Amino acid sequence: MSGMPFATQAGISRRNVNEMSSTNQTYLASESRQPADTWLSNHIQNLRAYVAQRRARAEELRELYRCTDRELWDIGLSRSDFMAIEKGTYRRD
Repeated sequence: MSGMPFATQAGISRRNVNEMSSTNQTYLASESRQPADTWLSNHIQNLRAYVAQRRARAEELRELYRCTDRELWDIGLSRSDFMAIEKGTYRRD
């Protein structure tokens, strides 16, 4: 074997080695961004769904608060049930 570096013996110039390493780094960097972007978009989507649920539940509670005591009695509720309805723990016996 001669005293030449292995890359030179294999016919690979320093420029080719630098291009390969920079291409590999770019590939790895874009690869690592993909899961983060997916995670972020999933997180935002879940957050939007949660906010939509909260708004729907708040609107339902506003409707109940607008009802008179007689209307609530007709549907089998009282104002003391509102907190359980809000938390999602209300049960009819």
